[in-house]
Amino acid sequence: MSARSPGFTIVELLVVFVVGAIVVTAIFRTLTIQQDSYRHESAVIGVQQASRTALDLLGSEFRGLSSTRGDVVVTAAESLTVRAFRKLGFACNSTAGSTALDVWQLGEAFAVGDSVLYWADRDSASFRDDAWKKANIQAVGTVPSGLCATWLAISLADSVLGPFPTQRLTLSVADSLRRGAQVRSFARVTYGLFSVNGQWVLGRHEPSTAAVALVGPLAQPSEGGLAFRYLKFNGAQVTLGSDTIARIEITVRAKTTQAALTGNSYTDSLKANVLLRNTPRS
Repeated sequence: MSARSPGFTIVELLVVFVVGAIVVTAIFRTLTIQQDSYRHESAVIGVQQASRTALDLLGSEFRGLSSTRGDVVVTAAESLTVRAFRKLGFACNSTAGSTALDVWQLGEAFAVGDSVLYWADRDSASFRDDAWKKANIQAVGTVPSGLCATWLAISLADSVLGPFPTQRLTLSVADSLRRGAQVRSFARVTYGLFSVNGQWVLGRHEPSTAAVALVGPLAQPSEGGLAFRYLKFNGAQVTLGSDTIARIEITVRAKTTQAALTGNSYTDSLKANVLLRNTPRS
């Protein structure tokens, strides 16, 4: 009997090669499925997070709006222009008929050019003349020492919330404010669906500035990326210009730029309602 030569035969090598190819193909297929699954899950999470973030942002901004004080400026199906609250102060000294107003400043300082609303309470015995009045800040200065030291015998400088900085504001109109009257700075801001750097996003636009991307990407306008509905207290659709808006229904449809398992972009939508302040029940 002749001895077998050391090594593998061609048949054995072919069997090993075929088995190895099957194992490698199976591993590659498993990795591909896992990658597709990860991409799909990332798309779902990203879209849901974008929708929730957009609704949270719009809700926090719109809840402070008044339905009867002119805070809602311009309404459209895919955008809303509002009078957005920015800064807050309280009157601590005022002279009748003067344009100078001294305020305790809470948070960011007032600046020249700011539009402000101040609460005018001219007759303390009646509420009929009380109203928010509009003015512009023409100059900002310092308050003379002692003028805003106390209010109703309570030293705000020593309170747990203080000390508060003070500012003397020169307003565009003359009026008399009582101590403690609110002074609010506001800006005209449009929230809507904007195209920024080739993507549709929830953006914010202020006069003389370009739109700023806040949350995205969202679906394009034809796909309902962002939609507003304006309703009365009873849920009926508002006739713009004649009815008072009591509730704003917001629909956000986020859209991922990644492909899901089907090969298409993944979209999902969320809806929320925001009830405005001073809402008439009719």
